[in-house]
Formats: sequence, structure tokens, C-alpha cells
Amino acid sequence: MDCFEAANRLFEFLDEELEEFCCEELREHLSICSDCRCHFEFEKSMMCFISQSEVKTKAPKRLKNKIRKRILKL
Repeated sequence: MDCFEAANRLFEFLDEELEEFCCEELREHLSICSDCRCHFEFEKSMMCFISQSEVKTKAPKRLKNKIRKRILKL
């Protein structure tokens, strides 16, 4: 796996949606590539921070209604 593919698969990996074979390839790449490992650690920390954040932002009612209308058109 090269850096480009690792970057493309990173969020699937963090979300635990990547097939095990690809997970192994990505882990191996991260073990030898310090740039990708830094990127991975940053994204992992950011996801953790966001999930633990006490600030919960709600979408405005107008936006929710607009989204619902577009979904119904599909």
C-alpha cells in the first residue's frame, strides 16, 4: 500500500468499515511510514475529541426542513 491509498482508506479504517485484509495492509504501511502515521494519529485524536465534546450543535429547523424536502424528491 502506498501513501495515496493509505490516505484514501484512513477514514474507513478509523470507522471500522475496512475489510480485515486492507486493515492489515494499512497497519503495515503505518508502521513504516512516519508521515502517514502522523496523519493517522491526528485524525484519530480529532475524531476522539469531537466524539467527547460536550458541545452538541443542532441544525436549524429551516435547514432540516430543506433537507427533508430534497430527500422526498428522490
